[in-house]
Amino acid sequence: MTLHDITQKLNKMEMSYVDLAREVVRLRQLYEDKEKLRPIFLESTPSNKIFRKKVIEVLSPLDTNISLKLDVIGFVDNTLLDKLETCAKRVRIVCHDQKKHPKEVESAIKRLLEAGAEIRSHREMHARMIRTNNHIIIGSGDLQADSLDANRTDACIWSNHPEILTDTKIFFEKIWNESTPVGDTLLLRSDFSKYREGSSPYDPWRVNQQLGTIKTVKQSEVGGSNQKKCLKITSPTGSHDYLLYRFRDCKQLKLAYRIRHQSFNAFGLGAGFHIQHTPENPSEETIEENFAVWMGIRQKQLQWYDTEYHKVCPIKPKKWYNISVSVDCNEQAYSFKVDGKEFEGNFRHYLDTVNTIRTNSWKEKTEWTTYIDQVILHKIS
Repeated sequence: MTLHDITQKLNKMEMSYVDLAREVVRLRQLYEDKEKLRPIFLESTPSNKIFRKKVIEVLSPLDTNISLKLDVIGFVDNTLLDKLETCAKRVRIVCHDQKKHPKEVESAIKRLLEAGAEIRSHREMHARMIRTNNHIIIGSGDLQADSLDANRTDACIWSNHPEILTDTKIFFEKIWNESTPVGDTLLLRSDFSKYREGSSPYDPWRVNQQLGTIKTVKQSEVGGSNQKKCLKITSPTGSHDYLLYRFRDCKQLKLAYRIRHQSFNAFGLGAGFHIQHTPENPSEETIEENFAVWMGIRQKQLQWYDTEYHKVCPIKPKKWYNISVSVDCNEQAYSFKVDGKEFEGNFRHYLDTVNTIRTNSWKEKTEWTTYIDQVILHKIS
């Protein structure tokens, strides 16, 4: 590790501690003055445009405070677009999945995507929510002229209560993980519900089982619903078991999934999905070549690997993690999130395209049990 790398890590740690200290001070002040936790009713009518006033108040700090992020459920148009574009890389929007949006909405979505915002659609979405780190507005109002200029009647509630902020954060992440990125092509969506309990997944998956087992089980096995299923992979020492999905070559993609490690030893590498390039019928030798994304658990830490191991974060057994990975062959790099925390990695091998996702395994000191659910794969280009 170079001096530059060490300096960058120390700077990130310093920023994290500063943000944490600010949050502690904010929460203390809130609890000391209960009036500041009182929710406020917001209406948007021709005679009372308090909704617009409060929205501007909530969004204004995004210009100067780069640690603030904005999550929106609902629609946007050009009304506040200039403000949103300045902080677009910290903006996530979930809108209703429609075949054709109004012209003003389509234009705003296009500009925000170009500015770096993340936008997804959800086919069953009806809720409306505008949320930053310390403010939440819930109701019928959108970030559109109809709501902001009181062309229609809307009603909302504003709050800064920590419990409500936590609950709405959990709700948004759940909806976000169920949604489809706008403008992307859905390649795969698999929650393993269609497979019979106890059976191995089949089309479109390929399964390689040796000493271990790869089978569909009810989520109730790990404290979840008895009506839903997930995938269970058990790999004993010396085995080479994996689940593979192969698709047409692409240069950019996004992969999201949930994973839970029931047990693993200090050297186990059953950490989720590799992203790589494989021949049409990969052999045991070729399956271990041409990696873009290589991640695994080593010393009970999630780590990624290029020419050396890089620690990401500790991994606890018997806990579900939400992982998403964005791959860019043009940059020979990828970004990924673990429960919303962002990280970056470099390709292990130089690749022009990728065409395979595969659960990883290792033949040597490996012994682990892993559950996987809600696998979603999108092609960007």
